[in-house]
Amino acid sequence: MPCLWSAWLELAPMLEQREKGPNLLDSLPDHWMKNFFMASYHLEMHQEQEALNLSGALLAAFPTSVYLQNLVAHGQYMAHNYDKSVTQF
Repeated sequence: MPCLWSAWLELAPMLEQREKGPNLLDSLPDHWMKNFFMASYHLEMHQEQEALNLSGALLAAFPTSVYLQNLVAHGQYMAHNYDKSVTQF
């Protein structure tokens, strides 16, 4: 069930230990929900540009998603693009 967000969140700690085993990302389903998860994960790992790239692509498909708009605004803030962040919020 690829749309169960709580299941995706349980994967985050496993990704942090990815050096210890096979690449978990290769075994994840090729689903748009994976991109939501990866955008959130990158933002949590302070990889703002990767998060913004994924979020921007997702916003093209889900332009009214408040979650994605917040993710972009938060990413802009963390990247020190404060004007863009305020505009997005």
